[in-house]
Amino acid sequence: DGDSLLIQHCVLADAGTILNIDRSDNVWIQNNALTNGVGIDASQVRDLRIFTNGFSNNSTALFLSNITGINLSAGLSVSGNTFNGGSTGIRLSSCLPLSISDGSLPNSEIVLGVNDLTSFTSTAVSINNTDSLSISGLNLGNLVGGNRSGTGFVAFSSDYIRMDALEIQNRSTGISFSTSSFDTISCTQLVNNSTGLTIGSSSNNNRIFDSQIQGNVTGINRATSQTFSDTLHAEGNFWGATSGPSNLGGSGDNYFGAVDASPFLGSIPGCVGADTCSLQLTSQSEASVTTRDF
Repeated sequence: DGDSLLIQHCVLADAGTILNIDRSDNVWIQNNALTNGVGIDASQVRDLRIFTNGFSNNSTALFLSNITGINLSAGLSVSGNTFNGGSTGIRLSSCLPLSISDGSLPNSEIVLGVNDLTSFTSTAVSINNTDSLSISGLNLGNLVGGNRSGTGFVAFSSDYIRMDALEIQNRSTGISFSTSSFDTISCTQLVNNSTGLTIGSSSNNNRIFDSQIQGNVTGINRATSQTFSDTLHAEGNFWGATSGPSNLGGSGDNYFGAVDASPFLGSIPGCVGADTCSLQLTSQSEASVTTRDF
């Protein structure tokens, strides 16, 4: 506990929790090297800044809990940090609505490099009891080795999540929703995972669209439901083949459970893996072009 804390230029390592900040105001954590264990565990902290730290081989690099509108007066800002392997990248529990992105979402509280979380073998991002989260522009796949490992994004009891422009590949599970409803996935690559997307039976009114679901052992696994409102809306996705998912007679990825996949797309949607740039022409007018990374 403590207010107006500045923690900087420290080299710290611990098998448990390295920095545990609880019920404190105006905390700056910057330019530290945090190795092993839980790098930073912050709970009920107001005005928290986490800048340019190096996280390495952590069981969890960053764990934020009970960061709510009531407790948060001046804001949360996380940026400029580096991540080098470990089990879990970011955990959020009982937090106010946040944005996590590569900087493409305006006013993102947590800003990461596109590939910052690809070296975490268990989970890239895990959230619990955190509604209205937005996450965009990141690779949550596993780039450590050839074997599929861990989960890119997992949500427990978290509603109204918005996921956009993500890449998740080479995971055991790409995205998992448990007891989480009204969540939306768009313009996202779920490629070469054991299961691209898993939806629990208590998760309702979820949707995935304009996304690429390809090369997974199972594209989508939706727990069996008895009511139409529990059907996963998966219309308007590319399943890896122009003929659509195998369940509908195509040669693309398959799905299990209550999934509505028709109509499907015959090619990768333009918003997947695309960047927009501005060109200056000789006439001094501007044009916009779209490129895709392969």
